[in-house]
Order: sequence, then structure tokens, then C-alpha cells
Amino acid sequence: MSTKDKPGPLSEPASAQSPLRNSKTTAFVVFLVILSLLAWHIFDYRDHGPINDVCPQVSELLPGKNYELWDSLSNTYSTDSFKLKAINWLSGAVQVP
Repeated sequence: MSTKDKPGPLSEPASAQSPLRNSKTTAFVVFLVILSLLAWHIFDYRDHGPINDVCPQVSELLPGKNYELWDSLSNTYSTDSFKLKAINWLSGAVQVP
């Protein structure tokens, strides 16, 4: 058998890249994509003005039925005497022996 017929190590194709270079290129592309998404996000919201204009606070819901009860309870809950009672009730409920 001649030396030409013996199998030998295969030579790498000329266009093959090393795995290190391929991972660096992938990391760089991912970095550019993330950077462009962040830039788009920042500049997109900057044109909308303050966040309150984007998500305005919804006005208070008032009941159609039982409005008198709601009004009475709101007046009761807003008094200082009720707030002090609530503080005492809650502090009595949570005590460490």
C-alpha cells in the first residue's frame, strides 16, 4: 500500500472559524441587540412626557347603590377616634408573648 492510499488526518477547511472567535462574535451581536433595545425603550418613553400622562390615575369609583351607606362609613372611618380605635385593635392583635 502506498502512502497516498493510507488514511491520514483530515485537513480543516480554509473557512472554518475557531470556536472562541465565534462566541465573541455572538456575544458582540447580542450586546448590540440589547443596547439598541434599551436605546429604543429610553427614547420611546421620553417622547411621551411624564409617566402620569402614560398611565393616568383612575378616578375614585362611587357606588350607585348604597351610596348613603358608603358616605356614612367614609365619614366614620375618617374620624380621629375611629383611627385610634383601629390602631388599638391592630396593635392588640399582633403581640409577641
